[in-house]
Amino acid sequence: MQRAMCVGFVVMLLVCPAWAEIINGSFETGDFTGWGGDAHKGYSEVVPGGTDGYWTARLKLEGTYVDMPGGTIFGPSHVGVAQRFLVPDDAEYLLFDSWVEGFATLHVSLVDVHQPEIVVSGHAPATYFLDISDRQGQEAVFMTLGRDTDVSDANYAYLDNVRLVLIPEPSCVLLVACGMAGVAALRGVG
Repeated sequence: MQRAMCVGFVVMLLVCPAWAEIINGSFETGDFTGWGGDAHKGYSEVVPGGTDGYWTARLKLEGTYVDMPGGTIFGPSHVGVAQRFLVPDDAEYLLFDSWVEGFATLHVSLVDVHQPEIVVSGHAPATYFLDISDRQGQEAVFMTLGRDTDVSDANYAYLDNVRLVLIPEPSCVLLVACGMAGVAALRGVG
């Protein structure tokens, strides 16, 4: 019976997608591959100490503007990293881990989306989310802007594990229901 449950679980994982890809969302390449913004200007670096792997982005809170492939799109800012992506039709949330060091805040949002930005000010890693269900099938830009409230000292913000959460497909729900019915039937036989 345990073998049947394990096989059913593996089949469910293969059939039901759980995450869509943000390019290098965990910075495990050891650099800013896939990311635009001030990251490539030397204001930021990828350092050991991530929440889901070995690397995390450390954003130094100073800078002048944020560049993206195709030109500057954000105008003046203190610092920023950004990534343009197509929101899958079944995406519900964009999640990310973040924290700050020193007297700083990190403002995170999607460009051209009318929802409040998230302000990260905690010194311990935490997971935050942005609702992207209204952007399905459209292009979006995930961006960060830092605010350094103590200009006499270097302050940093950290970003890691940027990912999309997908809504399970109806076929996944049916598959899970069939698996549960099968387990119930096996329990009744044994």
